[in-house]
Amino acid sequence: MLMEQNKLTQSIVFYEKEHSIEAAKLLGAFEQLHANASVKVIDIAQLLQYSERTLRRKSRQYFDSSPIKLLQKIRLNRATLLLSDGMTSSQV
Repeated sequence: MLMEQNKLTQSIVFYEKEHSIEAAKLLGAFEQLHANASVKVIDIAQLLQYSERTLRRKSRQYFDSSPIKLLQKIRLNRATLLLSDGMTSSQV
């Protein structure tokens, strides 16, 4: 499981403009909540103790993407990894 998370993190890293602790923290929060289908931007902002506006700004700054688009990218990358590991689409 840890190996899968490392693969996921490595596959997302290319979205970063620059490597920083803050970008890693932001990405970690998105990864932590990606499995919850009903997660909202406010949920991620609260986890990070940011305002929604700050979360949107930092998401654009580090990943050139809105928080929702970044969450979709993480989910798609996770699904791709699971499919490549042999899971069926209905299991994913």
